[in-house]
Amino acid sequence: MPLFFLPVLAQAFSVIAGDASEVRARADGTGQFVDMTTTGHIALDLKLRRTTWTLFYAPSVTQLGLGSSTSILFVTHTGGLTTHLRLSPRTSVTLSETGTYGQQNFRTLAVSAPAPTLDTSATAPGSGTGQPPVGTGTGQTNGTAATAGTANLAVPGSRTIRFGTVTVGAGVNHVLDRNWSTGAFASYTPTKELDSYTPVTIPTSRTLLGNIWVMRTLGRRDQLVLTETGRYTVTEPNAEAIIATTNIAWNHRLSFHAGTSLFASESYVNSTDLLGNHSKGVMPGAGATLTLNDSIRPAGARLTTMMTVMFAPVVDYQFGGVNDMLSGVIGVNWTRKRLTFQFLGAASHSVGSYGQVNLLSMYGLTEAVIYQLDRRHWAITAGMRQAWQQFSTGQQLPPMWVAFVGLSYTTGAVPL
Repeated sequence: MPLFFLPVLAQAFSVIAGDASEVRARADGTGQFVDMTTTGHIALDLKLRRTTWTLFYAPSVTQLGLGSSTSILFVTHTGGLTTHLRLSPRTSVTLSETGTYGQQNFRTLAVSAPAPTLDTSATAPGSGTGQPPVGTGTGQTNGTAATAGTANLAVPGSRTIRFGTVTVGAGVNHVLDRNWSTGAFASYTPTKELDSYTPVTIPTSRTLLGNIWVMRTLGRRDQLVLTETGRYTVTEPNAEAIIATTNIAWNHRLSFHAGTSLFASESYVNSTDLLGNHSKGVMPGAGATLTLNDSIRPAGARLTTMMTVMFAPVVDYQFGGVNDMLSGVIGVNWTRKRLTFQFLGAASHSVGSYGQVNLLSMYGLTEAVIYQLDRRHWAITAGMRQAWQQFSTGQQLPPMWVAFVGLSYTTGAVPL
């Protein structure tokens, strides 16, 4: 490489680094404990004319029950690489690979992960992910993103396990004209528990996911999105699930400050769970999202409210079958200058039949951030979280309460 290219490459590189730490007082029905966690992150960006590369690494260190006889320290490593290629002004491609390896306690994870911030920006069509446009501030959502991940938290038991998972994905977006756009996405995700516990908390599974979507813009206020999705999951040793879904969503902008999204779907399901029970048929789905974002008194304050309800089939990660799940999220965010108050509530209700036993699982999470001082590069946060889980098989986990204080810092993008 000629040496005169080096200054050009140096300007194209940038680094972002930071850390988010929390101290938590936790009560889970067995006692009161103090937990500490810190998650660092570093990302290296390379931005060229038509290509963007992002390499990131985020280790997390958690100490549960600090100073107690049951204290445990574990580390979780997460990293990945994303490539965004703009092939033309109308076509873009994204390739990504992310992986997680280490230990995790899924019982305490329910009250450890901070609630997502209510985002008021929309993802523009043609972003390259291959996923339908999603945005919580304008009503532009495909009806499935708001409760993503809720089902994955309801893991019974408090055992800390060692596991690994990798997701490899590829997506393409293409803008046909000012009113039509389309895209496709595919991913493969294997997950494996690396301990030798019996029974396993998370059985080894492999998931192949793909979708294709078409969006039609109807004036300034309306969009229609048609999505065809296929999912194939194999859960060792003998379970498999196939879900083929046709989903249609209507995104409507009620006003400059309000938006809504309605969706309806029909899924063909063919599954066999770990107990050998076979199910085959059609499952309906439906959902709605309403978002309000407006300035209020006193001057400079902004209030954002988001409500989502969804009913759709999901794959049971423990038994490998397919269950109906009803889930909902409500969030309120009030911001004035550098102060923020946020409340988030999420709940899910899932029913599955395994032989003569109907397994009912319920999960709920509430979080209230009561104070946040946000500077240019750092923020202080304090609040409370509460989570509960219940299973009709006789396992009822006591609710957990957490009071937390957090400190986060980021350097922002620093050119090399």
